[in-house]
Amino acid sequence: MLWNHLMQGVVNFFHRISILIYQNTQSMSMTALLQLFDRSGLLYGELARFVLRILGFRTRPRKH
Repeated sequence: MLWNHLMQGVVNFFHRISILIYQNTQSMSMTALLQLFDRSGLLYGELARFVLRILGFRTRPRKH
């Protein structure tokens, strides 16, 4: 009986640890996805500036 409670406690401990690890990886992947969307906006701006310059339009210098 005591052995079963001990094993249940160990299993619950590792279950909680695995949930924390899973949630951490999910939040990191969500952060990476948001950064990708942020970078795609910058890429779109650079692509638009490049196409406009090819077409002969003058663009303002980019602010750093």
